[in-house]
Parts: sequence; structure tokens; C-alpha cells
Amino acid sequence: MITAALVLIVLLLAASIMLYRIYPSESAGNALAFKFTPPVFKVLISIPTAVFISLLVKSFIGASGTKWIIILSMLAIVLLCGLIEFIYWQDLKMLLKGWRSSVIAIGFVAVLLAVFQFDFTGYDTYLPKEEKNCPDRNASRFVRILFLVSLKTILQRMTGKVSFFPMTLTFYTILRNRESKT
Repeated sequence: MITAALVLIVLLLAASIMLYRIYPSESAGNALAFKFTPPVFKVLISIPTAVFISLLVKSFIGASGTKWIIILSMLAIVLLCGLIEFIYWQDLKMLLKGWRSSVIAIGFVAVLLAVFQFDFTGYDTYLPKEEKNCPDRNASRFVRILFLVSLKTILQRMTGKVSFFPMTLTFYTILRNRESKT
């Protein structure tokens, strides 16, 4: 455990020294230091945030159906991309500078919503094959067995014949009968 921590410390130290050496000094006033990170962060931030905002607003306005999610997600992704670009460049003239990453984010949200709306993966329409040992059937049998065992225990305590052995024997008998029927 200590060796793993030491290896991690050395790796993080080496990575931080490497980043320090390639850090451009002219990016001191910018939101992000490296030129390749703004579009990546914009896409990674805006996609889940747009879907979350649309679900949140839909629940606040009390709307039903998926049409509102689609409309609100598209509106939210456009606004978020513009907001993130403004945060990066702090200039309204530069809002369309990162239009490629905005198109990627809008397209990804559209594809994500289409997959959920039209069930391209078949997740909502999938029905498993009916099996002989269905977990629900076994669960309901188990609940009945527990009910019978607890009922027998209550009756034994009411009559004064409290013994652990008959309860175990009853449980074993019920299980054996159940297995012989299936």
C-alpha cells in the first residue's frame, strides 16, 4: 500500500513538472492555460449539464412527455455553449470562435435524446425468455416459507411448546417439498 502511494506521488510529481515546463507564460490571464483544452472541457461540461437542466426545468414546470425534454435540452445546450465560450474568452465578439465544439455538443445531445426517444438499443422493448426458475417465483415461494415458519413459531409460543428443532424441521420439509414439485 505504501509502495503504491509512493509510485503515485512520483508519477504526479513528474506530470506536474512536465506541465510546468510546457506551460505558456502568455496564458496567465486566460481561463485555461492550454489551447487544446477549451473545446474538450466545453463538450464534457455542456452535454450532461444540458440534459440535467432540461429534466430539472421539466419537473419544475410540471410538463409531461418527452417533447419538453428535447426542446429544453436543445435550448440549454445552445445557451451553455455560449456561456462557456464567454467564460473562456470574456468577449461577446468571440462567442462563435469555438463553433465546431458547439456543433459536436449539440449533435451529441441530439443523438443521445434520439436514442432515448426511439429506443434504438431495444432496452425498453426487451423481454427475457420465460424460465422455469424465475427469480420472482422463487422469491414469492421464499416469502411463503418464511410466513409459514413464523406462523408455526408463533403458534408454538402461544401453546408453550417452544423448540428450535421443530421450526428447523418444518423449514426443511417445506423446502424439500418445494424442490420435489419443481
